[in-house]
Amino acid sequence: NVDNIIYDPLEKKINFIDLHRSRYMDYVQDVSVFMVSNYRLQIFDIPLRRRILMLTREFYRFAADFARKSGDETFEPRLALGLARSFATSTRFILDKSLARAMFLRARYLLEQVLAADLKEPASFRVPVKEIFIGCIQNRYHRYTGQVVNGDSGRCRCGKDRTPAGNRY
Repeated sequence: NVDNIIYDPLEKKINFIDLHRSRYMDYVQDVSVFMVSNYRLQIFDIPLRRRILMLTREFYRFAADFARKSGDETFEPRLALGLARSFATSTRFILDKSLARAMFLRARYLLEQVLAADLKEPASFRVPVKEIFIGCIQNRYHRYTGQVVNGDSGRCRCGKDRTPAGNRY
């Protein structure tokens, strides 16, 4: 988690917390935790928020490239499941109900994407990173369907108004 790294400027020292849970396991879980921990940072400055989200996208590209070079054909579906888990379990740390809801809806959306995919060819599955992370600067979620609503119209594909509290970014 990004918020498990604390810098002390007076001591000029980096402190790591929660390292007791660190161990060798599936690297994709670490990738998903890092990506979601960047998303959930309570930083509201739009340029800084965009920078964090672009970092998340670049980290995804790095991990996907590593997986491709390693012959890991199941990287994308495993990442989708890891992201869904990280989004859903991270909601317990979020006091802002609209952000927690947006995170939960992202988890649900990712699970629905995996369930709808033909996983006989796992290499053909792609995590919708732009919609999940980059799109969260402008997107909102519809209060009834959970669908992403883009643009300024505020309309979902079902024709109803989006929720104003769906996503703050």
